[in-house]
Amino acid sequence: MSVLIALTQSITKCYMKYNVSIRLSVLTCSMNSVLYKVCINPGTTISSLKSRTEDVKISLGIPYFVIDQQGNDIILSVSTTNNRFITLDDMLHEKGIEAVTENLLYPIALGKDIFGKLIYEDLADLKHIAYTGSTGSGKSVACSALL
Repeated sequence: MSVLIALTQSITKCYMKYNVSIRLSVLTCSMNSVLYKVCINPGTTISSLKSRTEDVKISLGIPYFVIDQQGNDIILSVSTTNNRFITLDDMLHEKGIEAVTENLLYPIALGKDIFGKLIYEDLADLKHIAYTGSTGSGKSVACSALL
């Protein structure tokens, strides 16, 4: 728990160096990942918060540091570990996959979130998706196979 408190204080102090005053409250956390709700203090704008995100990420050396606005809420996702490779075998042989996919017409495995939870969607309902990765990692092959 002291690591979580230290991380929260470090993020808040780092933003303060850039004159961005925020308060963070923990929504959920796991061993290496935290989801915060961000409260902006008076005098601070959302654009100043977002514009300093990359600076804070680099200053603190955090591999995954993303700000997302969902309605009126601002959510900060933080993961202190590097990304892990997830194979199709991992996705298809996960415990409880049947319960997750039983109500989906055309289930597709998309990956894992920062907490290691599998993400499945119904291809029939999926309108937009963004594939990211380095050059030569198989993004085009994955899209072709999906279609």
